[in-house]
Amino acid sequence: MGENKILGSLLHLGRNFWSDRPYPRPETAGRYKMPENLPPEIKRLKKLQKRMGGWHDRLRFDESAWNKAVERMREKGLNMLVIDLGEGLRYPSHPEIAARDAWSPDRMRAEIGRLRGMGIEAVPKLNFSTTHNAWMGEYRRLVSTPEYYRVCEDLIKDTCEIFDTPRFLHLGYDEEDFAHMQHGYDFVPIRQGELWWHDFLFTVRCVERCGVRAWIWSDKIWHHREEFAKRMPKSVLQSNWYYCGDFNPDEKSELYPMVHAYDWLEEAGFDQVPCVSNCGDWNMLKTNPGLTAEYCRKIIAPERFKGMLVAPWCCTTEDFLPWINEATDLLAAAGRTLKG
Repeated sequence: MGENKILGSLLHLGRNFWSDRPYPRPETAGRYKMPENLPPEIKRLKKLQKRMGGWHDRLRFDESAWNKAVERMREKGLNMLVIDLGEGLRYPSHPEIAARDAWSPDRMRAEIGRLRGMGIEAVPKLNFSTTHNAWMGEYRRLVSTPEYYRVCEDLIKDTCEIFDTPRFLHLGYDEEDFAHMQHGYDFVPIRQGELWWHDFLFTVRCVERCGVRAWIWSDKIWHHREEFAKRMPKSVLQSNWYYCGDFNPDEKSELYPMVHAYDWLEEAGFDQVPCVSNCGDWNMLKTNPGLTAEYCRKIIAPERFKGMLVAPWCCTTEDFLPWINEATDLLAAAGRTLKG
């Protein structure tokens, strides 16, 4: 795979990304249904994961689990940690966004240095999708206003400064549509058309003015292929995400654009870091990382295949540590597939 390729994991510091309703989040009629044949322990964790998706003014985070997870990453040869910040960092320009026990800038700088000493590159992730921006507090109700743009720019500047001009800043921008996670919110804004592009390109410019490369989730391409290929800057690093095991879906299946987004991004000439997972509610399989590696190495040109990312999508707590470590192990194995 090469020394310069990314093998990264996403871990959560903040968790206010899925609902503006208070923790514990009430059960809602979501799109994805939990498979009936899951082992009892997995069912327990999935139910706990859903409850912990509600908004809270404190972190759902164990430092002990974080340290163990990072050490496992080092042992398995992963070289990047994407940190989902949200309310978990006390931004100097807007401390009112932070959780009560959020990390200070100095604490984050110290952790970035510790990770660097372990051979792990720390990359910050915010999420400006209206489906995942409960972490912004009162500002999520001001989407697309002058004050909102000012706050977005402030947060991006703060993050780039604290991370000492990182190589990438992940901006999220996934699932902003009627079909996905908005059932978990009381206030439901969705941008589309020109407004989505205006706001997205604004944040990309903010990132690039800081000397950093923007990185996003690519699911916008699933249903807007031509528009995406035409308007998305080639400078933006792309992570299509697909967590199932079927890589030959029928053309009429809803899985078809999710799989073939890898093909479409390659045809349009984008750099890619495919995102895999070992958990979720949609019959997601532990075979997904390896199958994704096999599929993408045949599809994506080596110079545009920048690596792979795994997202276990759970709280960084002791309850979920086995899940997180399993994700690390699966990505490490997928990395060996790419080499071989």
